[in-house]
Amino acid sequence: MKKSTILTACIFFIASSADAGMLKDWQNCKSKILYTVKRNQFVTADQQYCAGLGLAFGRWGTKDRNGAVEWYQKAAAQGHAGAQVLLAYSFEKGYGVKQNYKEAIRYYSAAAKQGNEDAMYNMGRLYAGGRGVDPSMPIAIRWYTAAAKRGSDDAKKALRKIKSPVKQWPRKDLFDKGVALYKDKKYEEAATLFLQAAKAGNALAQLQIGYQYEKGEGLEISNEQAFKWYKLSAENGVSTAQANLGYMFEDGLGTKENWKLALYWYKKSAAQFNDLGQFRLGRMYQFGMAVPQNTDTALSWFLKASAQNNPQARYIEKHISDGGCIGYRNEIEFSNYMRVCAEPRGKTFYTSGQRMAWLAKEYAKLPPISSSSLPSSSSRSSSNKDSQGDSSKGTASQNAWGAGDTDAYNRIQNGTATWSDKSRYGY
Repeated sequence: MKKSTILTACIFFIASSADAGMLKDWQNCKSKILYTVKRNQFVTADQQYCAGLGLAFGRWGTKDRNGAVEWYQKAAAQGHAGAQVLLAYSFEKGYGVKQNYKEAIRYYSAAAKQGNEDAMYNMGRLYAGGRGVDPSMPIAIRWYTAAAKRGSDDAKKALRKIKSPVKQWPRKDLFDKGVALYKDKKYEEAATLFLQAAKAGNALAQLQIGYQYEKGEGLEISNEQAFKWYKLSAENGVSTAQANLGYMFEDGLGTKENWKLALYWYKKSAAQFNDLGQFRLGRMYQFGMAVPQNTDTALSWFLKASAQNNPQARYIEKHISDGGCIGYRNEIEFSNYMRVCAEPRGKTFYTSGQRMAWLAKEYAKLPPISSSSLPSSSSRSSSNKDSQGDSSKGTASQNAWGAGDTDAYNRIQNGTATWSDKSRYGY
C-alpha cells in the first residue's frame, strides 16, 4: 500500500472524488487487510494504519476517534507516513487527543521528511496561518512549493492564490474612509461613501454595501439591493460576495430560489479557498441541494472550512462525526420535521419544495409520540422568541472583513448554541 496517499483535510470520513488517494487507501484496507487479518493480529504498519481507518470509518460499528488515534500512533511509531499525517492532524484539531500543536508539527515534519506531499502542504498551512508557529509566508511558500512538486493540488492552489497580484479597486480612498466610519459604528455615513465607491466599480465596496442593505446597517433593509450589489461584486471575483450571492439564490432572497445557481457560486467561492464558500458548499452535499446527497463529501468540505477556523463548519463536523443526524437546513425544516433523522443518500433536490416533500414522507413513516413527550408551551414560546431574536441579526452572509452573525458564531464556538443557531446551520 502506498504510504503517502492520505487525505489532507478529511481525516475520519471517505473523501470526495478529488481526494482519490484516501479513498484508494480505504478500499485497499478493506479488501487486502481488514477482511483478511484478525483484529488481534494487526502488527505491521500498514495493518495498524488500516485498523485506525477502520475505527474512523466505523468498520466495526460506531466510529471511534480515540481508538483510531491509538492505531495511528502505533503505525506512526513504525514510520508510516500516512499515519503520521493523520496523527498530526488529530493533534492539531484535538480529535481523539488533547490539542497539541507541538506534537502536530513533530508528526507533520516526520512525514514530510519521507516525502509525503500532504504533510508538506499542512506544514505550509500552519506557517501561513501562524498556528503553533510564528507566521512566516516565505517558509509557507517553501513548504507549498515542495508539496506542489510532489503533485499536491491543494499546494498548487495555495501558491496561485499567494502569487496572484492584489487587485487595486477604484476609489480606494472612499472605501478606506468608509471602513474607518463603519468601525466607529457610523453606519449611515459609511454607507454613503461605500455606495459612491461601489458605483465607481470598487468590488469590495459593492460587497460591503450589499451586506449593509441585507442587514439594515445604516440603510433600509432591502434584499433586492443586497442581491444586486452582491452579484456585481461576485462577478468581479470577490469570493465572499460569491458565497453571499449563493446564499441569496439558495433562500430566494431578493431573487427567485435557484439551487443550481447557488451551487455554482458556492463552488466559485470555495475554489478561492473562502471558508464560508467551503462551508456552504458542504451544506449542498449535506442536504442534497442540486447535487446527490453525500455526507462524506459534505464532511470533507466542512473540514476544509474548519481548518480555516470557520466555527459553523467545526460545529457541524463535530456533531455529525459524533453520531448526530445530518440535521435541517433551516428553521422551517426543523420546526416541522425535527424527528426525521434519515439521510436522503444519493437523492438530489432542486427546490426547497422537493426537499420538504421528501421530509414529509419520511415524517409520515415515524410512529406517533405521546403529548407527554412534547415540550411545554412555555418552553416552545421561549424557543420561538429566541429564534426570532437571533434571526434578526443575520445568518450566513459576511461583509468585506468576514464579519457576519458574530453572536451566533460565538455561541457555536463556546458550546451555547441556541436551537435557532443549530437549525440554521444544519444541526
